[in-house]
Amino acid sequence: MNKLWPQSWIAALLLAVLGALARPAWADPPSRVMQLSHASGSVSFQPASTDDWLRATPNRPLVPGDALWLDDGARAELRTTGAALRLREHTGVEVLAMDDRIAQLRLSQGTLILSVRRIGAGQAIEIDTPNLAFRPDRPGVYRIDVPASGEWTDVTMRRGAARVFGEGRAFTLAEGRTLRFHGTDLADHDSYALAPRDHFDRWASERDRRWEASASARHVAPDLIGYEDLDEHGRWHRHPSYGMVWLPYRMAADWAPYRDGHWAWIEPWGWTWIDDAPWGFAPSHYGRWARVETAWAWVPGPPRLRPVYAPAVVQFVGSLGDVTASLTIGGVASVAWFALGPAEVYRPAYAVSPSYLRAVNLSNALIAPARITNRIDINVIQANVYVNVRHGGVVAMPVSDFAQSRPVAGVARRVAPRDLARVPVAAAPRLQPTLANVVGATQPARSRPPREVLERAVIARAAPPAALAPPLPGQARGKPVDQARAPVAGSGRTAGPPAVRVVQAPPAVPLPADRGRRDDRHAARRDARADERRAPPERAVPAPAPLPPGVHAGARAPDRPVLPPQASERAAEALQQARRRQDEEARRRQDEAPRPPSPGQRPHQADPAPPQARREPPPAAPREGPPRAEARAQPPRQLAPVQAPQPPQPRAGAGAEAPPPQGRAAPPRPEPRAESPRRLGVWAAELMTPRTG
Repeated sequence: MNKLWPQSWIAALLLAVLGALARPAWADPPSRVMQLSHASGSVSFQPASTDDWLRATPNRPLVPGDALWLDDGARAELRTTGAALRLREHTGVEVLAMDDRIAQLRLSQGTLILSVRRIGAGQAIEIDTPNLAFRPDRPGVYRIDVPASGEWTDVTMRRGAARVFGEGRAFTLAEGRTLRFHGTDLADHDSYALAPRDHFDRWASERDRRWEASASARHVAPDLIGYEDLDEHGRWHRHPSYGMVWLPYRMAADWAPYRDGHWAWIEPWGWTWIDDAPWGFAPSHYGRWARVETAWAWVPGPPRLRPVYAPAVVQFVGSLGDVTASLTIGGVASVAWFALGPAEVYRPAYAVSPSYLRAVNLSNALIAPARITNRIDINVIQANVYVNVRHGGVVAMPVSDFAQSRPVAGVARRVAPRDLARVPVAAAPRLQPTLANVVGATQPARSRPPREVLERAVIARAAPPAALAPPLPGQARGKPVDQARAPVAGSGRTAGPPAVRVVQAPPAVPLPADRGRRDDRHAARRDARADERRAPPERAVPAPAPLPPGVHAGARAPDRPVLPPQASERAAEALQQARRRQDEEARRRQDEAPRPPSPGQRPHQADPAPPQARREPPPAAPREGPPRAEARAQPPRQLAPVQAPQPPQPRAGAGAEAPPPQGRAAPPRPEPRAESPRRLGVWAAELMTPRTG
């Protein structure tokens, strides 16, 4: 007996080892995901390892390899445990890793605002750009900008603390500045003062306030994703057995959970429910559903436990591969499902460990741990033992429509309790997923990113895992998925991870003050030069208006610019008016002045004229009037034209003119019109010219 005991013990050990090797060596899926919580405008989505760009569907979980592109005027929001990421137009991102350890995104172009509320122990958030890898160290608000050229990366530290990693260098960043990094070694960087918030910053702040002020946060676990969407679409009610429950507003009388939406195949979970309602993410992947009086109510899990994500908290009926156990409604092969109740065990269709099974049930339901262990030992369970089946919570659709991931509401069928009498439940239908199940029920995208955005390499601190491939016929993971990586034809995008350069940097040190705080004007000049290279050609400057007649270029002061066309027109008009007034004044004085002798008249003799024949000129006439006065108002640099010599003028108070010398004719009196208009034009032009300095 003693000799046989070691042999039997060895045989049992070998059988256990062989059994362990025969079982699939799949690790537990992540307990958290990233949700596409908001999408407005033209937001394009590319599932992992496919060549198809589709219109983004809100409430879809994002996995490694999924990519987003935001076209003109678009905005999007991604949410994960304790953090929200907002994207604006002309932004391209790709999920590199999403698990319990790290949330890692590739930002190849555009703007991303990261709002962090909590960072769990042993967890990290990483944003990889063409110049650096960014990791926040504490809660805060951070903005990252990458231009279309990918030449630099701006990191705006609104609030918080972070680290940046490059080739051979790593720095710690404090709040209150914007840092611009050129190249990939972090050696060339500029520092800016914080710019005023723009429209995108204010939109992100409004989303943060909505998140922080959510009333639903008092009734759910803080790490539950999507709870803030419940506030405006339902109300909380205290139930004597379930505690606080949430009831959606304005639901149809025949509505049941998991009816408005579609099924898609998302690795590593498999069949995943994507709800159409704006509040549908949290109630579809966490908690349980119960019938409260005449309405459906969502029952969250215990708030003290960290929730574990599930692709859909349902049990399937029919399509088990056995004809005798299939569900037939009206002669059509169908597949049905129903939401689990608060005290019912969820059995995943994907391979999991016992610890995961306990965590996914205890964090989302009101179940004793002993019931979880007992429930998984049952292989075949009749559907009529579930509470929500008796309350009319079963939703069914034809198998052909399910296989194409069509929307459920348009093809849903009513199921009578007698139809489920002999049909057992199943963890998932035994249907082979296709590419149509991977892309889901959505339309082709209206835009897609440029090729350089897809192929641009980024700097990373952590090496991303290989993206999950779409299922191929004959492959299963819990089940169907092919792990062989193969290039996808069409876009040049391979099934493996994108171009990522993982850097090994030393421990981070504070950013040097002498090199990191350059003069903001220096950075502004660099930005101006970059803008000039991208700016359109300048318009031709119109030629200056011609100078008024009688004014030459040398008469202008050197510090006075040429008049613009409008000012030149006003100056010319003013000059013409001044000329007309001067002409009228000159004619009036000419009529009053003594006339010179006519050609046939004898000149004056030497004898003086009789006293009564003498005429008294107007007193001081030559020294008065606009011509003389305006000539004195000229700048001293203005030179007057050379004129003929004038006879001496009588002094003030003289009674008569002095007679000309004998034998010579009296010279004609000079007319003021010969020089005054010219001087007046110069004066008018100088007066209308704006002075500078």
